[in-house]
Amino acid sequence: MTQSTKNGEKKSSLKPTYNPEPLSKQELINQGEQAAALLNAQIYNEAHLRSIQQLQDQWMETHPHEREKREGLYHAMRGISQASLVLAAMVNEAVALSDDDFNKARLSDLYG
Repeated sequence: MTQSTKNGEKKSSLKPTYNPEPLSKQELINQGEQAAALLNAQIYNEAHLRSIQQLQDQWMETHPHEREKREGLYHAMRGISQASLVLAAMVNEAVALSDDDFNKARLSDLYG
């Protein structure tokens, strides 16, 4: 999706949004299900692994005196890993919130 700016340029409207309103129990469970599906998606895992590998390769090509570059690469790797940790926390929250043993088992199976 694109939007036109005042000067007629096109810009993407595909950006994450933050909903400050608290989510209902069912919405949190739904998010957990979506997070589990994403964590199990082959394309997500491939993108995650490739991203980490590329950053590690870049880090290996740096010299010890390139401290800022090395730290930047380290923080980029941590950021990528943090996304997976947040998704895993969403799955765990959904499992904890689910009253239904079937739903708990299904979420656990989805996540692995």
